[in-house]
Amino acid sequence: NRIIFNNSLYLIKFENQQQYTFIPLTPSVLGIYNFDEAKISGFESELKFKATNNFDFFASIGLNNGEIEKGSYNRLTNAAAFDYTTHETVDVSGNKSPYTVKSTIQIGMNSNFELGENSKLGFYVNVDNRGTQYWDPLEEYKQDPYTLVNARVNLNLNKIGITLWANNIFDTKFNQEFFPTAEFGFNNLRFPNTPTTIGVDLSYKF
Repeated sequence: NRIIFNNSLYLIKFENQQQYTFIPLTPSVLGIYNFDEAKISGFESELKFKATNNFDFFASIGLNNGEIEKGSYNRLTNAAAFDYTTHETVDVSGNKSPYTVKSTIQIGMNSNFELGENSKLGFYVNVDNRGTQYWDPLEEYKQDPYTLVNARVNLNLNKIGITLWANNIFDTKFNQEFFPTAEFGFNNLRFPNTPTTIGVDLSYKF
């Protein structure tokens, strides 16, 4: 049981797939539009390796292909004059589906050491890479690939637990959410990443 290896293939087809868009009017609303036909296909592979009684390694990869097979998008053409009805219909068939991450790659290590009868020390490191992701069906805006590194150290002494953790150690910049609102005459709306965070957790078992 030292090696666990899992693989999967998938193909998902959609009819009238819903998509969301942020409309920055007064009041602001979350709009919905549809693609006639869309699909997501991909491959996932996961490997877990117990190298020793103290060290576990893991890795995974996922490849996704989200495609609009048949669909159109109504792009506003006179929003600067606060005209939200005049538009052009753009055929987006063959374009990438918004919000579909092209690839995910993850590698990491987990280790535990007995320090005594009631004491334990543990380490965890994780590297997570995310591929390109488009934010709109016109493929005008996208999130470029980025990599996050997270780590954690656990120390258990009898009934006391101390955990030192750090997320996004190298302060990688990326957008968690992005709404293309320039066509409405506003600046695009984005929600940036959480910066490097470091913390300590304390616990006590009664």
